[in-house]
Amino acid sequence: DVTFIWTPSPRASFYDIKITRDKTEDRDWIRVQETTYTVRNSLLYDVIKINFKAYGSMIESTMIYKVSKARIQIGDPVNISWTAAFFPITGQYYVYHTYKVNKPIFQLQNEGILYGGHNVSNKYRYITRPYNSVNISFEIRHTTVDDAGYYAGGPTADSVWSGGGVVLIVSGKPMRPNIEGNLSIMVETFSNITCSSKSTSAPDYYTKLVTLTYTWFVNDTEIEGETNQTLSLKVTKGQVYNSYSCTATEEDLVSVWSNTVQINPLYGPKKVNITPNPSINKYDQIEVRDGDFVGPFNCSADCNPPCNITWRMKNSTGFYDVLSETGTLFLQVGIYMEMFCCVAKWVHDTTIYEIIKLDVQYIEEINLYLNDTLHSNVDVLENTPLRIACFVDGNPAPTIRLSRGQGHTETNLEEKEGKWLNFTIESTQCSHTDIYKCTWTSAVFGSSYVLFNINVLCNPTIDTSENFKTKYSFKSGFDLKLEVAVPLIANPPPQKSNLTWVGPYTVPLNTVISQRDEIYKQLFVSFIPVVDQTYFGNYSLQYRESIICTITIIAEDVPQTPTNFTSNSYASGYVNLTSVSGFSGGPYQLFILSIYNGSIWEIVGNISDPGEGNVAHFDPGLLTPGHEYAFRLESCNRINCTFPPIETLVTIK
Repeated sequence: DVTFIWTPSPRASFYDIKITRDKTEDRDWIRVQETTYTVRNSLLYDVIKINFKAYGSMIESTMIYKVSKARIQIGDPVNISWTAAFFPITGQYYVYHTYKVNKPIFQLQNEGILYGGHNVSNKYRYITRPYNSVNISFEIRHTTVDDAGYYAGGPTADSVWSGGGVVLIVSGKPMRPNIEGNLSIMVETFSNITCSSKSTSAPDYYTKLVTLTYTWFVNDTEIEGETNQTLSLKVTKGQVYNSYSCTATEEDLVSVWSNTVQINPLYGPKKVNITPNPSINKYDQIEVRDGDFVGPFNCSADCNPPCNITWRMKNSTGFYDVLSETGTLFLQVGIYMEMFCCVAKWVHDTTIYEIIKLDVQYIEEINLYLNDTLHSNVDVLENTPLRIACFVDGNPAPTIRLSRGQGHTETNLEEKEGKWLNFTIESTQCSHTDIYKCTWTSAVFGSSYVLFNINVLCNPTIDTSENFKTKYSFKSGFDLKLEVAVPLIANPPPQKSNLTWVGPYTVPLNTVISQRDEIYKQLFVSFIPVVDQTYFGNYSLQYRESIICTITIIAEDVPQTPTNFTSNSYASGYVNLTSVSGFSGGPYQLFILSIYNGSIWEIVGNISDPGEGNVAHFDPGLLTPGHEYAFRLESCNRINCTFPPIETLVTIK
């Protein structure tokens, strides 16, 4: 500091002053009571001027102080010079160094110099000659920070404060900076980091006035335009990869580089990443079979600090935690599972998630419901309804088919895509008795089936699908028996003891019951004795007390001779023979056609009976043109033939 002292004015109680530092003058006058004024931080300036006047006076006085400074770096030599107001007549002039203490460093005499009692010094070398000159000049060698301070001289120690001395500033590199500040901060906000350093120059009262400049670096590259002690950064995620450092500069002396710091940007998750990317169907689902494993899927989220990653599973009742290892899901799937959810939870209660929907594919065994009850087989009464339901729980829904029979006799009854197939027989008949099959087909799981029996219980009836004859022409005789075959439908097959023929006579039955092509079809064969004419008449077949059918046995007649036996040679070598049948001659009636070969009649064909009064035709094939042929036609049954036969002659064209 520099203190200006002036002589007080006799009548002044106040003084107005104005300070000029180098070329910068204070804008306003300052009013003071004392006759002294101290200018702080004088080392910042080269010239300090004070203008002062008594309060109310127009007369100004001026005092000027030139700040004498010398600046060097540690280790450099320096010459210190000033002009003394006079050289003492005593011949003793002391040069003082004032820093932390005020001490003389050497003594000038008219004829020489003493350095602490010695004529020579390794530290100081006096330059001016003669020694008693007012031009004081000396060299300081091997400078250190301890050499910094104020150098002045005079005959006494107090005289050094009268001015005229030189301040030696020994400059050193600023201390290695240390970067301070909050390095962990939310993104999209600003982080302020400070480059903290101190001047190592001396004297310390000078360093208090020093303003250091700073240089900032990112990844060892200078950040242009950033010279402030504090660096303000808008925090982004990418800054996690940046390293920041700084240097401090005093004049042209640059410190060593600071420590390196990294911004720790804090941010929560924006999205959850699942890798590898799940392969999904058009419904955004993973298709997986029941019992197979899903994964491994790794779940991650970009968070700092890291998010807590958990996997959860959802079924029809809610969400449940599932075991995972370091965010990796590898889990066996069950049909109850609907989705997996990866949850990323951050420290500030920020939670996001990503889901993996599941399409769990499975197929269950067939459940068969007969009349709404779980069955594998069923017995039902005839003429009652039967509801058949095939249920197959599966995903994707299978195609279910209901069929009847097996092998080449299998017939489809119903087919439907879905879990249920329903089929109703409104009124069961014996003919519904069979093996049935429920079959499911799936594009994923192939196919399977279950067989079941429907057994319709029915009393014996005539099988109307068969040509059952109810009128019989038969001859009588002591040992003659009429064979009657009755096609029955019954389930279970009837007992022979429950079947009886009731007719003109109660006759013992010789019967055989055999199964036909279906389990519910039987052939009941009876041999009814026809001893004489009294045995002809109606016979009823009874099952217990119910009549199944009635047949009529009549006497068998002799055939009648055919009429209108004509011939027509319609083409070269061909003839067409025509006749009209007589009345029915009983069973096994036929017509025998013969041709005369010159010696005997040779049978050439048997013609079925077309029925009484109907026309029968016959073509004997290729004959010799121009020849005359004789044809004979007889009507026969198993008893005999008509006599005489009918004959005709024809000439072949």
